[in-house]
Amino acid sequence: MCRMAAMSARYPISVKTFMTYFFLPLIPDNYNKDGWGIAYFVEREGLLIKECQNAQKSHLLRAILDRVELQSHQAILHVRRATKGRVTLANTHPFIRELWGMPWAFAHHGEVRDTTHWAPPDPRVFQPVGETDTEILFCWLLNALWRQFSDQAPPITEVVFWMNDLVKSERFVKEKFNFLLANPSILFAFYGGHHRMFWRTESASNPVAQVSSTPIYGHDSWQSFQSGELKVIKGGFIDGEL
Repeated sequence: MCRMAAMSARYPISVKTFMTYFFLPLIPDNYNKDGWGIAYFVEREGLLIKECQNAQKSHLLRAILDRVELQSHQAILHVRRATKGRVTLANTHPFIRELWGMPWAFAHHGEVRDTTHWAPPDPRVFQPVGETDTEILFCWLLNALWRQFSDQAPPITEVVFWMNDLVKSERFVKEKFNFLLANPSILFAFYGGHHRMFWRTESASNPVAQVSSTPIYGHDSWQSFQSGELKVIKGGFIDGEL
C-alpha cells in the first residue's frame, strides 16, 4: 500500500528528520516506488515538492535533505504505489488546491471503489488534473466545502463540525480509505479502516503532533487510530481547543 504521514507544530520546525525517516527508512521501501512528495506550509503559503520516481533513488530528495533546511509548522508526506493512474507527476501525491484564498493539501491511501460516485457535479469548480481516485476524492471534498459554505471562509469550528458529520455519513462509511487534509491552520487525519494509522505527540515548548500509516523513528509512543476516527490537529495539539 502507499504510505503517508503528516506533522503539525505550534511554531515552524525543521522537517528534515521527519522526512528522512519517512522517505528513507532503514529497511528500504522499494514497493512504493512510483512517486514521492511533500506539501508543506510556510506562514500562509502552501509549497509542493514531488517526483514520479522511487524516493530511494531520488537525487532531488537527497539534495534537499543534504543542502536545504525546510522549516514548516505543518506538512503532509506521501510515497506512492500506483494502482489507479499512470506513473506521472500529475498523479503523484500530495495535491494542493486553493479554496477561500488559502492552499489546501491532500493525500490518501486505500481505494475509492466507484469513482463516478465521487465525480464533481459541476464542471465549473474543482476538477482533477490527473487520473487518480485520490484527486477525484480531493476535488469532491473541496467542492462539498464550497457548496456548504459558499465563497467566504467560515469559522474553523464550523468546518470541524461539518467534517465530523461528513465522515460519519453513509458515503464514507461504505468506503475503506484514509486521508490527510490540511490548510495553513488545521490538519484533518481520517482513518477509514484501510490497513492502519498511528499518531503520537511531543510535549515541549513547541508541541508537535504526528500521524503516519506506519510508525517511524522506532519510537514505542505511537498509538493506533480507531476505525472511522477523524483527528483534528491544530498547532501541534490533537483534538484540542480550536
